[in-house]
Amino acid sequence: MQTLQKLFYRVSKQGADVYRIDLQNRLRRLDLQKIAEIDLNTKSIVQIKGIELSEEEQSDMHNWRNMREDQLELRSQNDINRLVESLNHAANWVENEANQDQIKKIGDPVLMAMHDLRATIVRKMTVKNK
Repeated sequence: MQTLQKLFYRVSKQGADVYRIDLQNRLRRLDLQKIAEIDLNTKSIVQIKGIELSEEEQSDMHNWRNMREDQLELRSQNDINRLVESLNHAANWVENEANQDQIKKIGDPVLMAMHDLRATIVRKMTVKNK
């Protein structure tokens, strides 16, 4: 039989709410007690007032925060790789399949987005090289 985890993390945009899983319920159902909030922006873990956290729970929350930050960084890199691939597909579509009406519809918004991206990359590369 697989052992259940002791903490449950409800992911949010900023981090997660952390719940202690109570298995000692007389009705044999899971009870979740909110014990802390993790804010990835400030890298803080705020325990709920009146709740005592064990060292094991604190360690688990720090490990989860580090794992989540790594996961989000990897996801960000994957998004950029997909963007590059999408740009290549778009160029191929314009070159081989798009008609003039389609190009007129998408031309300005795509060129503006590409210009903005290019200007941002050039600016960031210039700052780094100084």
